[in-house]
Amino acid sequence: MKLRLKINLAYFKQVLFYSSIIFLPTQLNKYFFGEYALVNGVRKDLLAVQLSLSLLIILLFISFYLKQIASLAKKKQVLLFVFFSAVNLFFSINKVTTAYRLFLIYALICYIFAVLQFKKEKLLNQRLLLISLLFMLAPQLFLAVYQFLAGKSFGSVFYFLGERALSLTGADTALVYFYKELRLRPYATFSHPNSMAGFMLMLVVFLLYKIKPETGFDSLLRVLSVLIASGLVLISFSKTAILGLVLLLFVYFIKNLSCWFCFISRVIVLVIFSLVFLLTPFLSSSVAERLVYAGDSFLILKTFFWFGSGLGGYLKALANIFPERSTVFLQPVHNIFFLFLAETGFVGFLFVLLEFWLSKKTVFFFLKKNLPFVFIIGFLGLFDHYFLSLNQNLFSLIFIFL
Repeated sequence: MKLRLKINLAYFKQVLFYSSIIFLPTQLNKYFFGEYALVNGVRKDLLAVQLSLSLLIILLFISFYLKQIASLAKKKQVLLFVFFSAVNLFFSINKVTTAYRLFLIYALICYIFAVLQFKKEKLLNQRLLLISLLFMLAPQLFLAVYQFLAGKSFGSVFYFLGERALSLTGADTALVYFYKELRLRPYATFSHPNSMAGFMLMLVVFLLYKIKPETGFDSLLRVLSVLIASGLVLISFSKTAILGLVLLLFVYFIKNLSCWFCFISRVIVLVIFSLVFLLTPFLSSSVAERLVYAGDSFLILKTFFWFGSGLGGYLKALANIFPERSTVFLQPVHNIFFLFLAETGFVGFLFVLLEFWLSKKTVFFFLKKNLPFVFIIGFLGLFDHYFLSLNQNLFSLIFIFL
């Protein structure tokens, strides 16, 4: 009886884990809007509390490892983070959103720890993981191609996976001139094409550097996944993500050099394909906007120097500083380092230094072991904010630990 219960429990853990991977990019969300989610009277999804299917699956998976997770409470690094969280929440100008963002960070930490325990129990099967990734990628590829070609969202059942209403005439829709023709930049089930590109690029890093195929079938699954994920990066038209993909694959080709002819031919194909998407102009001046947003972050840091605006409080702080500015241009700074400083202040900077000092050997080992991930997060983080502000990208960090 005990053996059967143990087998059933292991099976249920596996179902939850692989389900969490499959539903990771989806946005089957219930939004809760209150005063905390309004900026100049306009609802902002970035400030709303969201309850999603993927988060519920993750929390249920975590629940099987609560006893092991409780052991983390004894570590001084964790106690320091709890203290920092309390300080950030206390001084936040938007406490509900800050509490929600902190909850997500704690959920991610517990998810990472639970996955590490899951691997220790030898319940992680590489082939099942690759199959799960293909199940995740297939609807994303279909939606992205359809949205790009049709210039609108597909709707139907994909609405329940989080596909937002899209059209070429939408007010906030991301558009691109693809060889003199106005096209919709695909979102799939993400909140923005750049977010999709960042998620898929993280997946490419994982597939190339973490997966070691043991059979020909596993190699086929990995190649298909890499091709789909890379194609989604290209079709997103996210210039930073495409450049990151080119640099990543270039380094990978060098490290796995078998013959110079193969290397040169691969690089030529990669460059040609990348230039097709890199040389397309956007409707808006993304560089000019990012410079403005960078300047905004310094004003917020100056205003909330010691403790910041609180995690998730950036937009509220910006609205307080620029009450007459249109809500369309009230956006987070497109840089995760500036955003973190603006939301945590000088105390947040000291916290990072102290955490680094307490775990410097572990941190150096981690950085060395996961250098491709560190490069991609750092590179993309210089030009966008989604790793800190969007749930799908935040939880995509799990790929580092698989």
